[in-house]
Amino acid sequence: MAKITTRTLTPTIGAVVEGIDLSRRLDDEEIGAIRAALLKHKVIFFEDQHITPVQHRDFAARFGELHTPSALSRRARGARDVHPRQPRQQPDRQRRLAQPT
Repeated sequence: MAKITTRTLTPTIGAVVEGIDLSRRLDDEEIGAIRAALLKHKVIFFEDQHITPVQHRDFAARFGELHTPSALSRRARGARDVHPRQPRQQPDRQRRLAQPT
């Protein structure tokens, strides 16, 4: 098991979880330590992780059932139930303001 540590970000919420490689299958003890950090800090971050959409899905599934959106959003290769988040497109404010009404 890796030595998992947390670095508190603020006095009330948030921490960075360190000493863990999310690209590998974590054992129950490691998942328990991450769950404890989440319960204590409410929001946790994992910096410098290089994981595939499938590894991300498998990690998330260790914490409970995953929600699967409609079939239209299924874009990830190798995992029919992985749904990469698409950035929201912001309208071009200049163009919108310049158009006559």
